[in-house]
Amino acid sequence: HGTSFYSLNSHKISNESMLNFGKVSIEKVMSNSIHNSSSKVRSQIYRSSFSQRENGGYLINLIDSPGHVDFSSEVSAAVRLSDGAIVVVDVVEGVCVQTQNVLKQAWDESVKICLVLNKFDRLITQLGLTPDEAYLRAKNIIEQINVILNTFAIEQRGMDEGNGSEVHKDNKESNKENNNNNKDEDDIDIELSPIFGNVVFCSAIHGWAFGIKDFAKMYATKTGMKASALAQTMWGDLYFNPKSKTVTKKDPSGKLKLTFVQFALENIWTVYNTILVANDQEKLAKIIASLNIRIQPQQLKSKNTTQTLQTVMSQWLPAHKAILEMVVDHLPSPKEAQAYRFSNLLQSNSLNYSVPSTVKDMFDACLRCDLSHENVLAFGAKVFSPDETTSSRTASRPLKPRQTDNESSKSHQNTENSTENNTENNTETVKKENQKKSNDENNSSTSDDSSNSNLFCLTRVYSGTLSIGQSIYVFGPKYDPRNPTQHRNSLEIKQLYIMMGRELIPINSVPAGNVCCIGGFGKTVLG
Repeated sequence: HGTSFYSLNSHKISNESMLNFGKVSIEKVMSNSIHNSSSKVRSQIYRSSFSQRENGGYLINLIDSPGHVDFSSEVSAAVRLSDGAIVVVDVVEGVCVQTQNVLKQAWDESVKICLVLNKFDRLITQLGLTPDEAYLRAKNIIEQINVILNTFAIEQRGMDEGNGSEVHKDNKESNKENNNNNKDEDDIDIELSPIFGNVVFCSAIHGWAFGIKDFAKMYATKTGMKASALAQTMWGDLYFNPKSKTVTKKDPSGKLKLTFVQFALENIWTVYNTILVANDQEKLAKIIASLNIRIQPQQLKSKNTTQTLQTVMSQWLPAHKAILEMVVDHLPSPKEAQAYRFSNLLQSNSLNYSVPSTVKDMFDACLRCDLSHENVLAFGAKVFSPDETTSSRTASRPLKPRQTDNESSKSHQNTENSTENNTENNTETVKKENQKKSNDENNSSTSDDSSNSNLFCLTRVYSGTLSIGQSIYVFGPKYDPRNPTQHRNSLEIKQLYIMMGRELIPINSVPAGNVCCIGGFGKTVLG
């Protein structure tokens, strides 16, 4: 349906590069690049505090939320856990109704957005567009999304001006006081533009993606311009004059080309035509040499031209590199995001009451993302049951006992005795059946209890450090602070995990700002 949604929660850790390449989709590009670090995560997640931001690695939690309308609840759960989002739009289908819905959900939760325009390969192979036509299509999609975001901003400002509640004012004042960067919700950059670096062009199936700065670095020397200056001219209706090596807003001769088309798209179109259309090995060898990439000769001799194309493009413009650089550069860390997001999570339109003074300290700790705070506050977004638990519920029922041939022959010899024997046998059979039925029900009940206790809760920690052995309170959806003892259950944490795709990696503690999984949640939820 044109749009996918990937929400992220990221911050620096002391770690080496986590990058690897996945071939088929954005999800695999992102998750595979992070998955290789799973062996290091357990030992380093606690060191992911923000006092170590000078270190060179990043820990990124990626949550895949499908863009289909049937999975809107999944998106809602994901944005509550996350600080940033990658919205993936099909460049062929463009902005759909569900695209607007996904953008609205991210906006309502103050989640910062980055954009990936995917399936650029289809513009070449299926639609047969020229580079100029592809540029206009991408430009129109970005403009449409910016119009949608600006509409949300105007509506929000109108609501804020009309909202005179003391709660709203107090929350905004609290945000300003606790945000070290002096950001407020209204100050968050909402415009998406390749110039800002929060838009990436991509073909996930062929393994490539790029931002404007990637080509600016390639052509900085040839154009005689600094890479940063050239990047500012590589989007919009700007033309590059190769003779004077200048960028102009007008093309009097009609022969100049748009900078984005000339430096980026034409080169990509040339590679596609060389491999898929002409299959010119000699020209391809020259292109590979000029791109300064290393490809084994046997990889180029493949009869599958699509595979050759994937090899060349993924080496030249690796998708994981462009997308993860965008995430690192433009999506906030938990410490930055919680300062302006956390108060929104507690707002209620139906209740109007002040925050008790005893809770103020914990509230401030959440705004600071304070992992050393004595009180732990976490949000459970989704409770689920793993596949192993579901499969263990299935059990084969025993066959019913039946009468043997010897018993039948004895009944013919003596009718009276057989009648008495049959009556006794039937009575015993009924007793055995009832006993086995009772045992089956008890086993089923035990299995269900075990299954319920093995429910897991996907959780975001906002303050303190969640650890094995802690006793915590779980507040249900009907919890009301005016009745603090109702809809509140206690839980001792015995299972704590990091989710790596389908894998659950045990861990002893999880500090504020991280996403984790709490096991043994069934009895708390189901009673």
